[in-house]
Amino acid sequence: MNEGEGSAKLFTEAQYDSLIPLCKSIIERHAIPAERVLGHSDVAPSRKIDPGKYFEWERLALHGIGTMPPAPGWERHLYEDFILQTGDSDQRGVYDGKKVGRNLGYVRQLQTDLQNIGYNITVDGDFGPKTKAVVAAFQRHYFRHNVTAKADDATANRIKAVLALPETS
Repeated sequence: MNEGEGSAKLFTEAQYDSLIPLCKSIIERHAIPAERVLGHSDVAPSRKIDPGKYFEWERLALHGIGTMPPAPGWERHLYEDFILQTGDSDQRGVYDGKKVGRNLGYVRQLQTDLQNIGYNITVDGDFGPKTKAVVAAFQRHYFRHNVTAKADDATANRIKAVLALPETS
């Protein structure tokens, strides 16, 4: 089990109390923009899951370490209530595991949005294992209370909120 992936919150106050000043020092010394502070799972989503869904990225963002969008005050139905998942394909017109018979472009849009955030993902319109890993990595970092490795409208709205964050670099 990796740190932060257990059934209970594994990070202590003492760990955060040590981590925050250390990160601030490194960020200041090397002039690192806030949006460039990432976890292992953001950089290598197919291989890493740490620091995990219990890591409080929100807490770090309050101290200027990383970024975190506010919860969207709106919910748009970006995928028509389909939940994008492994096996879905724009080319085959399959969404939410169901054949809808037409290419709606939802998987390609999801992949493009994740690529625009900075994830290393191929935009091919197929929701395969790599897309699943990247969606899970995104959720662990920015939407940790909804780590499903599937992209529902709530995840899509959170992705759009991250894309709307101003860059600090």
